Amino acid sequence: FAWHIVAFLVLLLLVLFRYAPPQAKGPDVADDVFSAGRVRASLARIIGPGVPHPTGSVDHARVRDAVIQEFRDLGLEPEIQDTFAFDGFGRAEQVQNIVVHMRGTEGDDAIALVAHYDSVPAGPGVADDGSGVCSILEIARIFTEGPAPRNDIVFLITDAEELGLYGARAFVAEHPLMNKIGVVLNWEARGTRGPSFMFETGPNNLGLIRLMARHCRRSTSTSLFPAIYD
Repeated sequence: FAWHIVAFLVLLLLVLFRYAPPQAKGPDVADDVFSAGRVRASLARIIGPGVPHPTGSVDHARVRDAVIQEFRDLGLEPEIQDTFAFDGFGRAEQVQNIVVHMRGTEGDDAIALVAHYDSVPAGPGVADDGSGVCSILEIARIFTEGPAPRNDIVFLITDAEELGLYGARAFVAEHPLMNKIGVVLNWEARGTRGPSFMFETGPNNLGLIRLMARHCRRSTSTSLFPAIYD
């Protein structure tokens, strides 16, 4: 019986090690390396005083302008998609999506990296989804300092996600870049600590799952995630 307990504890330790996130890298690592330290610094600049910034509030406009400035500091020129979005049930919301189009060397297809900059009314939105926005900014920084990517990249920071995905709805329905996008990678929060998970995918995902398993360090996913969430 004791050996069973020992075997279980060893297996548990191996599982904990397997699912532990990689060591976060500070702001002084090489320019071509993703740095959690740089993400944290940009998060502090964007979130600022750490107050909620729901869509339509004064702090929402402040956060929007801060994200735009971060892209401009990288030498990129954001476009503001200012429009009304509809949910199909008679409700509408004015949104201001931040769209940055980085051209690749081939340019036929695009990859969209997506996060949202609005928060819920009761929280400052640091995890959901400031961390996603600043992670995308760090990826954009890496691309601006290296060779041009093969495919076009669309950095899309959406508005009014917490109200019902209104910003994403508006981009899909109206923006001409949508016709170029073949793959969407969305950063979202399902908690405030622990490793990153591949939470949910769309249909016909076998090719993407194989790429993730082959190239992503310590990639973690399970089909239970969306089932439990639903």
